[in-house]
Amino acid sequence: MLNDKWINSTQFRIYHLKFIISKKRTGCNSLKKTGPYLKSLMSKKKIKNNKMAQINILIAVDAPTLAQQIQDGSLPSGAVNAPHNLGSYTSSNVYISMVTQNNNVDNNTQGLSELTIRCDSGDELQWSMVSFDMNTGYTPYLYNGTFVSVVSLEKPTPTNTPPGIAPLTYVTAEVVNYFPLTAEPTDAPVEATNTIARAVSFVTEPGQTIQYTLSFALVDNANGEIIGYFSWDPFIATNSA
Repeated sequence: MLNDKWINSTQFRIYHLKFIISKKRTGCNSLKKTGPYLKSLMSKKKIKNNKMAQINILIAVDAPTLAQQIQDGSLPSGAVNAPHNLGSYTSSNVYISMVTQNNNVDNNTQGLSELTIRCDSGDELQWSMVSFDMNTGYTPYLYNGTFVSVVSLEKPTPTNTPPGIAPLTYVTAEVVNYFPLTAEPTDAPVEATNTIARAVSFVTEPGQTIQYTLSFALVDNANGEIIGYFSWDPFIATNSA
């Protein structure tokens, strides 16, 4: 397991960039001989450590409602290679809420399922997912994501331009938290270990509008079984260079 402080550091961003470059060149997970290619790509894309921002996107899922609708047959459970699409805007808002730092929100979409992230080339994006009841009954987690360049937010028609964003990588890590473990919240906090899962990417091209599809699995904590696979389609808008 990785330490969360390491994940949030520039070192992780460079490791992630090396990983993507190596996979594209070798077709495997080896990180050997990536130094020159890393330097070349960072020069071409004008990605500099001191200008890279980390944008954290928290996704909250109404897991009990999804589980109930799967059980009563009003919602298909989908499959790993064909997740059920939850629709868009008012349809997906029933189940999904996305939030990020306020200065990274575009189009007044904070808290909506189709959050539009405003970012720069070189920025790192991290998506985390949790249920509204903090995973007490069900655990949702991201397992896939695809990106498409589109004409605009108002006209999300795909273009022939490759999306200027790296493929997702997935990280699971143990982190240390502190909480008072009694009924009295003013008691001294006690160390507790928590597990988090993240999907990570970074922006490689300026001046694009990107629609992307995120897919997640929903697990019943009572038995560890996956009860459904779902997807929806938010947006990313990258600033011009």
